[in-house]
Amino acid sequence: MTTAIAIRPYTSSDRASVREICCETGDRGNPVDSLYSDREMVADIVTRYYTDFEPESCFVAASRGVVVGYLTAAMNTRKYALTMAARIFVPAIAAALRRGTLFTGESRRMFRAGFRNLAGHSKRIKPALDRFPAHIHIDILKDARGQGTGSRLLAVFMGHAASRGVKGVHATVRADHPEGRRFFERNRFAEVGAYEVAMPVSGGIEDVTIIVYARGTVLR
Repeated sequence: MTTAIAIRPYTSSDRASVREICCETGDRGNPVDSLYSDREMVADIVTRYYTDFEPESCFVAASRGVVVGYLTAAMNTRKYALTMAARIFVPAIAAALRRGTLFTGESRRMFRAGFRNLAGHSKRIKPALDRFPAHIHIDILKDARGQGTGSRLLAVFMGHAASRGVKGVHATVRADHPEGRRFFERNRFAEVGAYEVAMPVSGGIEDVTIIVYARGTVLR
């Protein structure tokens, strides 16, 4: 992709594109299907809080009007965790039940992992939350990578967060995702912690190491 990529605020018309990009890139830049085949469930869990409850903190990258990447964010991670528990998980389960995907083995693994992770989320990253209360997710389609798109999304968001008085931002990256780790390190994020997270895999759940990166919104 060689056409110019524009960065702009998210709008409600971008919702379907964000959900699709999430599913195309959610497994360390690759499609999520090998982890979980119900894409609607994945998109609900990964993107719905941001698009439906805090859209003003989200930005997209677009080429010729087509969304090719996004940055979603929560300015207050503690509020995010409470909303996920109260407003996201139950409707996602109900929707999966209507689709007939709830009682598969992979669904049971995903729910077990999801509830286990949600219960410990704020506790795991508490040291980061005091100084870096906001968090972000960035996903870019493969053809739009390598052009500085992620860094541009990040720069726009950091200015947005600073203008709203948010003093710091954190992000989480799997330890076995070197490209993601290099991205944050290039953008002057520092490693501030690590923890184990439950991930559903074929045949069960495995623990994966997650690295927490963080940065102040105003660099000195």
